[in-house]
Amino acid sequence: MSSLPPPVEGFGRRIRVVLVRPLKAGNVGMVARAMKNMGLGRLVLVNPHEDDPRQAAIMAPGAGDVLSDARRVATVEEAIEGVTLVVGTTVRGRRYRWPVLEPGLLAGQIHDTPGEVALLFGPEDSGLDNDTLLKCHLLCTIVTDRAPSLNLAQAVLVVAHHLFEEARRRGYEPPIRRHPSRRGHHDHPSSPAPPEEGAGERPADAGFVLDAAERAAVLLSRTAYLDGRSREQVRLTLFHLLSRANPSIREVSILLGMMAKVTWTLDHPGDRPEASGG
Repeated sequence: MSSLPPPVEGFGRRIRVVLVRPLKAGNVGMVARAMKNMGLGRLVLVNPHEDDPRQAAIMAPGAGDVLSDARRVATVEEAIEGVTLVVGTTVRGRRYRWPVLEPGLLAGQIHDTPGEVALLFGPEDSGLDNDTLLKCHLLCTIVTDRAPSLNLAQAVLVVAHHLFEEARRRGYEPPIRRHPSRRGHHDHPSSPAPPEEGAGERPADAGFVLDAAERAAVLLSRTAYLDGRSREQVRLTLFHLLSRANPSIREVSILLGMMAKVTWTLDHPGDRPEASGG
């Protein structure tokens, strides 16, 4: 049996972020975006209190795939099935003597651990209870200054960032997907996958519509339209407008194609893109 650590390229597929009974769908969306920023894609929701995919999508621009692929299970046991290492996050001391690591040391141990890893985060108001912690091999605590705790998405982002940086230290090179606009914005969403053949007339899901709204807001940021306006508010308005129209996958794809041509034209003044069908 090999003692070598697993290949670093697959770290994002080996790690599950497990939210145990999360209270707010918006927080789930912010967690999904934090995961996407740091190369993680496997989200598991254990009995969420507020399961509203649309509200979650509003808070997760560019991370619609993480939300759409998220698993929903009824118990922690289901969430950690098949996992080699289970890590619980906590801010409080516990009466049991679990091994406790800070995120930097934890990242190294996770990258050295073969098999799948589950990172458990508790409800926003109470954290993980002792019954859940008893299912963990070790705990992770994020040291803070005066405020004793972080919100859910912040906690996920801190741990995920250490995992990402440890992967980079070990040779992982993240793919280049983002390009700054002329107004300095850097948070363009990655290109959505084309719809499956024959699926074009199905209603577009919230993540796909949100990608279109975000791309439209990015495009508008290259004009004077956003002068004196909040880009986030414009994006939200566009998202609600498109959602009320209940567009199909094909219709949103057409809209994305139009914006891609406009973007190309702005990037290549004086040229014309080649005509294409569709």
